[in-house]
Amino acid sequence: EGRVVDENDAPVAGLKVRARLADFTNSVSWRSGLTDANGRFELRGCDEGLHRVEIYDADNDEQPLTVVAGLEPRPLPHLIRLDAGSRASAWLTGRLVSSDGEAAPGATVVIFGEGILAASSRPVDASTGGFRFGPFPSGDLQLFIEAPGQVALSRQVTVEAAKTLDLGTIRFPRPGYFEGVLKVGDGGPRGLPSGSIVTPDRQHRDFRVEGDRVLSPPLAPGLHTLQISVAGRIERSIGFVIHEGETTRAELVLEPGCPIRIRFEEQAEDAAVRVKSFRLRLASISGVPVFDHEYRVKDGVGFRLDHVLAPGEYRLELRNDLGGEHSESFVLAAPGGPERLFTMRIGGR
Repeated sequence: EGRVVDENDAPVAGLKVRARLADFTNSVSWRSGLTDANGRFELRGCDEGLHRVEIYDADNDEQPLTVVAGLEPRPLPHLIRLDAGSRASAWLTGRLVSSDGEAAPGATVVIFGEGILAASSRPVDASTGGFRFGPFPSGDLQLFIEAPGQVALSRQVTVEAAKTLDLGTIRFPRPGYFEGVLKVGDGGPRGLPSGSIVTPDRQHRDFRVEGDRVLSPPLAPGLHTLQISVAGRIERSIGFVIHEGETTRAELVLEPGCPIRIRFEEQAEDAAVRVKSFRLRLASISGVPVFDHEYRVKDGVGFRLDHVLAPGEYRLELRNDLGGEHSESFVLAAPGGPERLFTMRIGGR
């Protein structure tokens, strides 16, 4: 039993309330009900123990307005307050067109975001390519945009409560391709190569091998990173640039490489200002890029990147959205040697 109020402590009627035991292994049974005119709700048949309670708009089951963990059925009643940004009131609009500028038949957008439990494929208007999606709570959304015969795209956007974000016209680019010729140098790995291509938006695309050729699927323009593995081990990370409608060709020499690992430290809990995003770029000292990616930050990060590079001199650059910068130059001179570890802190100016 409890009561739901808004940021001004006014009762909110007609909301869907769902609850289950916090220990999902012991109970997958949800109890649900609606708030009345006074914002009150009552859920019968709840088990004893800590519960997870989710509040939804009555006509929107995809993303909760708020989630409260650690509530017990007693003592009663519980007061749940919605902050101003939690109400699903943000909208996305825009238009998708093919590489020829026409409406793209069958185009869809899949949207992920904090609190979106069941991301679904949302079609756009078949005749115009226009779309209007929502409502969403304020926050970051990840969009995956697809259409038959077109290069898949992704976008990261931030929406605000009670506002409409217009993405304008998004055009599917003409696809480009990568074709590499494999050669095994002295001491290089023997075996059938496999791996993936990491796209500019950090999606992984499988390549295929025909004889001594590595052939990519259709790719969007931008800097991509080819990661070649043999027997499940990364043997080389190679950056290449795709231009719209063109094929990029390169010779891929597999020789003993230099493994590196980049590890990111989480931000301090008491940081006064939080970093929301950062950009990481790795290139040879002569400017040949390996990768250049942007990362969004939630409550700190704790992940790593693994690459195997050719011997040489490199430069690693990190910039965050607060203007903080860090750069580091290093030399890799011992192929097949121990892994080189870099620990980078993303917080601070």
